Amino acid sequence: MEFTLSLILQFFMLGAVTLFVSGLITFLFPKIPLSVLILLSSMAGYIFTASNQLHGLIITASILNSLLALTASWLVNYGQFVKRMAEKYSNVTA
Repeated sequence: MEFTLSLILQFFMLGAVTLFVSGLITFLFPKIPLSVLILLSSMAGYIFTASNQLHGLIITASILNSLLALTASWLVNYGQFVKRMAEKYSNVTA
């Protein structure tokens, strides 16, 4: 029971770190291709599950990390798009 709770917490932390790092990389280095970011996050999920000897969850963790990296990248890009549109249309109303 204690191992299961610890494992759930570790998966939660892995997801949170993936979201944060992927968003930060997308914001600071916008020239890095999205495919590289997704590949790195998928590898992080693979390494995490392999190091904990959870071979049945390797595919699940890799796909989850890829989706989280994609979500973080989308959020950062959408925020930058909204900022550009706000700056563009702020001159129209002024």
